[in-house]
Amino acid sequence: MGQEITLTHFSDADFQQFLGRLAEETASLHRFAEAGGFADARYIAGFELEAWALDHAGFPNPVNEAICAS
Repeated sequence: MGQEITLTHFSDADFQQFLGRLAEETASLHRFAEAGGFADARYIAGFELEAWALDHAGFPNPVNEAICAS
């Protein structure tokens, strides 16, 4: 989080590494839920949802304020 990504092209190995880490995080969250991690109302977890607004060329499109206002 907070790391600037300067690349615009990624290798198959990059995608495989990303998918592997995503699978690990998803499995960890599943284990946490199965163990009753969300059952105690005293604890609150915040989750960051990420989305990318892209233009027609696939580049970042700075329209986040317009999206949030709608």
